[in-house]
Amino acid sequence: MFKINTSGTRNTTDTKLVRRIACEDKFATLQRLKTSISGLQSKDARQRLAKYGSNEIIIKHDKTKLHYLLKAFVTPFSLVLLFFSNCSNFFKFFSTYS
Repeated sequence: MFKINTSGTRNTTDTKLVRRIACEDKFATLQRLKTSISGLQSKDARQRLAKYGSNEIIIKHDKTKLHYLLKAFVTPFSLVLLFFSNCSNFFKFFSTYS
């Protein structure tokens, strides 16, 4: 769906478009999409397929499983805990050998 965010002008126009489409009746929607209740003719469907391409979601697998694993465990809180545990070990090491 649309992510509605009114922080910029582009998002504002998207929001207005979504609201306008949501308020349309079905005949106005069909007219805007240049179709009918019975659907597209085969010729029209082939033309739209050639013009717009297939209706598929493209999934990009650019991030590895290691990336997601690190993202799950490397948080600001875990980094603070690591820092304090290293400080504790550092001071314990010097207090033992002093």
